[in-house]
Amino acid sequence: MRRNFFAHFSAAIAALASLATLLTMLFDLDFFKNCWACGALGAIIIVLISYIYAYWQTRSKKKITLDLSSELKLTICEGDLFEHKGIICIPVNEYFDTHVGDKVVEETSVHGQFITKYYKDRLDELQQKINTGLANKKCAEHPRRLGFCPDKRYDLGTCVDVRDGENTYVLFALTHFNDQDVANVGRTEYTQVVNMLMEHLSEIAAAKPVYMPLFGTKYSRMRRTSQRILLQLVNTIDFNDTCTIPGGVHIMIDSLDKLNVNLTLLEHVITNGIS
Repeated sequence: MRRNFFAHFSAAIAALASLATLLTMLFDLDFFKNCWACGALGAIIIVLISYIYAYWQTRSKKKITLDLSSELKLTICEGDLFEHKGIICIPVNEYFDTHVGDKVVEETSVHGQFITKYYKDRLDELQQKINTGLANKKCAEHPRRLGFCPDKRYDLGTCVDVRDGENTYVLFALTHFNDQDVANVGRTEYTQVVNMLMEHLSEIAAAKPVYMPLFGTKYSRMRRTSQRILLQLVNTIDFNDTCTIPGGVHIMIDSLDKLNVNLTLLEHVITNGIS
């Protein structure tokens, strides 16, 4: 982004300097040419205007829309994931836990917010819906740190549809849990999960819009910046040629500034490539 800023800055200075030179050639401006104070003021004005222009051109947008194909439009914007209606994607761990706290499901995670917001007083109902969705899924049993937590773990990318009111919440296994219930996922696994999620969404979405968070930035411990994780997510969706979601996919980010995500830079990279 710094390179883009200086490119716009330099281009603006060159254009304004050329314009100033042309004006002095066309009109009788000897007074201005011979007055060092006027020359200095003119230079300052040119630099200031160039800076404002470059800043405006490279400012971080709050929303961008990418036409990835005729059948898939991707929108990335700042906003609350849970304010929307349609299909909402919720990243969970490989055990599909419903217990918030005790270092199992973090209350501030998207997984934790989903449970607390919609199923805090009806966990048994949520667990039953998850069990029904997982009935025919491949799993392996593994003892847990907390005995009351589920001991069946499922392959990453496994999806379960939980219908509630107008929405369908797609819970998908994003992370492994070690014996201390610490979550993690590798970059290759992350790509596989995204592909499996997109294939599942293509099957169930029909004309409904799909909303998902920027997952993998905190509790997944990918050890990459949010900007790079977002780029990988977008690239993975883009390169999935079988994905068809007429209602569009929306990546919702709570705070672009907090995650240090620059949508202007992302749009430039996706549209023009890295330069």
